[in-house]
Amino acid sequence: AAREGEALGREVRRLEAHAAAGGLKEALEDTRRRVGELTREAASTKREALLHTQSIQGALDETRRMLVDHQEEERKLLEETQRCPAASPLAALLAALAEEREKVARAASGKRRLEAECDGLETEVRRAEAAAAAERERLDREHAVSVE
Repeated sequence: AAREGEALGREVRRLEAHAAAGGLKEALEDTRRRVGELTREAASTKREALLHTQSIQGALDETRRMLVDHQEEERKLLEETQRCPAASPLAALLAALAEEREKVARAASGKRRLEAECDGLETEVRRAEAAAAAERERLDREHAVSVE
C-alpha cells in the first residue's frame, strides 16, 4: 500500500508537471501569436507613416517647383517691361493706373479748392450776420431814443 501510495504520488506529480508544461506551451503559443500580430501591426503603421511622409515630401517639392516657376515668370515679365514698356502686358495696366492717379489728384485738388471756397463763404456769412446784428442794435437804439 505504501508503494502504491508512492507510485500514485509520483504519477500525480508527473501529471501535474505535464499539465503545467501544457499550460506553459499554450501561453507560449499565445504569446508568439500576439508577437506576430504586433509585428504585422508595427510594419503596417511604419508603411503608412512612410507613405504619408512621401506624400508630404512630394507636395513640398511640387510647391517649391511652382514657386520657382512663378518667380522665373515674374522675373521675365519685369525684364520685358523694363526693356520695352509699351509692348509689355502690364503697359495697359500701368497706363490705367497713371490715369486713375491723375484723376484722384485732380479730384483732391478740386475738393481742397471747394473746401477753401466754402470756408470763405462761411466767413462772409458770419460777417454779414454780425453786421446785420449790429445794424439791428443800432436801429433798436435809434428807435428807443426817438420814442423817449
